[in-house]
Amino acid sequence: MESFILPVAADILHMIVSHRHELAKSQERVVHYTSASCLFSMFKNGRIRLYDSDNSNDPSEGAYFDQHSQWLSDYSWLKAATPMPVYIASFVISDPSESDRPCRDDLVYWRTYGDSGRGCSIEFLASSRGLQKVLYGQYEVEATAESLRGFLSQVDPLIEPSSPIGSRLADLIAEALNSIRHLYKSEDYEYEHECRLVVLKQQQPLANIHIDFDRAHGGSSVRHYCYDDRLKLKGMLDATESTITIGPAAPSQEALERTIRVALEKLGFYSAAAVKFSRISFRRN
Repeated sequence: MESFILPVAADILHMIVSHRHELAKSQERVVHYTSASCLFSMFKNGRIRLYDSDNSNDPSEGAYFDQHSQWLSDYSWLKAATPMPVYIASFVISDPSESDRPCRDDLVYWRTYGDSGRGCSIEFLASSRGLQKVLYGQYEVEATAESLRGFLSQVDPLIEPSSPIGSRLADLIAEALNSIRHLYKSEDYEYEHECRLVVLKQQQPLANIHIDFDRAHGGSSVRHYCYDDRLKLKGMLDATESTITIGPAAPSQEALERTIRVALEKLGFYSAAAVKFSRISFRRN
């Protein structure tokens, strides 16, 4: 019975909560903004990092979903689904209507995520990388929560503390909720057009978790991160559709371009990833 119930429940959960976050065909190109130093760190490690969600710039990170789906507390066994930090890698969904310039070459993104315009962006195809789009606003939370309501009412009689099936089913639902909590945000962040790869911490071996100390911008911070093979640069940058764009305020842009090309050659990406400059007019210090 357990071998039947758990896979069916997992499939139903996926259908309810995951399909709403799937990227459409027109949204398959995504962009990751970063600093120049982090870009070369990616070259060195061969992957994009996923950062601890506790370091998000959104104070309501992971909590917005719960604020607008409070009826979930009716199920006492969902206490195991208490919000927990996760690892997140964030990307901007491309806009195909902007084909006349580097993808999402927008000053808002450069200032917020691209080291105040001094950094770089990586554009690539998102297919098969597990990225899910973020949904914005109370309506989106309520729509997903309402879909969950019927499912939870059906499985509720099966979940008993003394039942092995019930315990595993409760854990399955808790994991699903802890993942999708980080895929909903206030309308205030709708301009971000964000998609994410979300990884649960409890699914990460300690060997895959690393500590980072950052002294950027006159301050310092300590945070931890992990890697996921779905964000390997191999397969990401050796595709002809990939692009690295140098920020509008980056110092010595031409020298940075040459260094990036050398790094790409060392990685074996000889003729794939294009290196471009932002077309935004921005005063460099």
